[in-house]
Amino acid sequence: MPQMSWYRYDGTNNLVLTLHIQTGAKITEAAGLLRGALKIRLAAAPVEGKANSTLIKFLAVQFVCRSDK
Repeated sequence: MPQMSWYRYDGTNNLVLTLHIQTGAKITEAAGLLRGALKIRLAAAPVEGKANSTLIKFLAVQFVCRSDK
């Protein structure tokens, strides 16, 4: 069986990520792979966009890019 990757590039140079998000963790961190997805633990609650904002900031730091892109 071919191994699935948690990331791929589409035909227009965009990076597509497959993520499993866990909110309410003690710290924000990448926590390994889970069924073909990169598991990310977020130290934010899923209320009023806090988890989304935390995820975007975390990914921007990891991929060394601006969080508004």
